[in-house]
Amino acid sequence: MADPITALPTPPSRLVPSTFSTLADAFLAALPTFATEVNAVATALNFTSTTSTSSTSLTIGTGAQSLTVEASKCYVKGMTVKIAYDATNWMQGEVTSYNDETGALVVNVTITNGSGTQTDWAISLGCASWAGITSADATLSGTPIIITVYDAASNTPYYFKAYPTK
Repeated sequence: MADPITALPTPPSRLVPSTFSTLADAFLAALPTFATEVNAVATALNFTSTTSTSSTSLTIGTGAQSLTVEASKCYVKGMTVKIAYDATNWMQGEVTSYNDETGALVVNVTITNGSGTQTDWAISLGCASWAGITSADATLSGTPIIITVYDAASNTPYYFKAYPTK
């Protein structure tokens, strides 16, 4: 999703007086950056910042879909979005790019429902896609727990879905 929030430096400890001042200075100096990054994430998750509409003509299908939405939204690379005409005609995938000045949005669609070409789309946050999930899922019930784990070397997300036991 968004760039990660920078970890704060080691906080000072009164148990180690010899390093307290140095660590306290570094910790306090890092707080403005931390606050800015946390506020950016909060803004990105703000409902009105991650919902929009589009009159771009799109045919429901997988792969890159380019559309124009409102400018100044908070879509970020890797964010999962749903592009919906109605409850039965929609596409879902990850944002590959967004220009907040022009509203140009590109989504790599991996899941679709319905068919046809439409020009009245609602774009909102979507749920992570579940490649490899089989029809056996239909027999499960309850609200799934969604876990996202990132590969430290490649920053590739891996999604896991689990259902609570009854």
